[in-house]
Amino acid sequence: MSQSANEFDNDGSRSPRFGKWFSSLIFATITLVSAVSAANYTEERSSTSSRYQNWTVACASLSFTTTIIAVFMHISGCTSVYIVGTRLEGILSTVIVGFWAATVSISTDSKYGLAVDGTGAISNGNLYYFSWFGLITSVWVLSSYLQTAFYIDLPREMRSRGARIQSWSILLATGVVVCFSSLSIYNKSCAFNGGSDASFCRRTKFGIGLGGACGLLALYVLAIKLITRKNFLIAESFFSICLIVTNCVGVAYITGELGPGAALGNLYYFSWASFGVSLVLGASCYEDYQNFKAGLYERDDEDDVQLSAVEVVGTDVQVEDLDDI
Repeated sequence: MSQSANEFDNDGSRSPRFGKWFSSLIFATITLVSAVSAANYTEERSSTSSRYQNWTVACASLSFTTTIIAVFMHISGCTSVYIVGTRLEGILSTVIVGFWAATVSISTDSKYGLAVDGTGAISNGNLYYFSWFGLITSVWVLSSYLQTAFYIDLPREMRSRGARIQSWSILLATGVVVCFSSLSIYNKSCAFNGGSDASFCRRTKFGIGLGGACGLLALYVLAIKLITRKNFLIAESFFSICLIVTNCVGVAYITGELGPGAALGNLYYFSWASFGVSLVLGASCYEDYQNFKAGLYERDDEDDVQLSAVEVVGTDVQVEDLDDI
């Protein structure tokens, strides 16, 4: 049993993660009820969609069951010592991340008609938003557990690997979501239905390409940084400028009136998220450039001071030599 299991009050025996687990239970309850309702009343009734709808209900049920077990074990003073900061909590935290990831990936896919419709627009707000909230909370729980049990601070570890690692990681995630959301909408509305709206299909293809390009570029930069641990400010600045321009065009082209991301959904939110992360990357690169210039100026001033001191010393030496003569 790890040392963190002893960090409790004698009366409550609750861990620092009890609030996170309880929040996850609330999200799991709402998601489960919404998933059952969506599966019963959705218009998508094909064998494939029905199978995946059942998978969504199953994953939501497992998330609910796992979370409620963890919450009750945290509440009881007799059972909290067996879960808080132990391997059991680590296993439950890891498993629940997988359950939530499966729930989000299926319920927000336009092919299955659960949280979004065939165009990617949100049709069931509770299922859409609370499944995302559950996934984020589960990752938060796992990160807290790793920090407590193994002293692994993920944000600090990422920052120690190089500047802007977190931003590039977020861009990788948003790019993947944009790419696959656009691909799902394209397969649903364009590939097999003849593509009644040519402009809509062109914009959807653009979303596929933009998301894939952002994801691949972020993956390339992350690989270079993690392998070499070197900062290449000029290249990152160039990449950031390109990302800002392309994502600016992307949000206008994809989330516009005729675009596939016009309605609220994964494509809308993550297109804007990619643009926002691109701005953060550009601002960070500009800040590093300004600091680099300031460092050069400080070194130049120090060199000037050292040269002046040498000249003064040299002059003094010459005067002393004349006096000696």
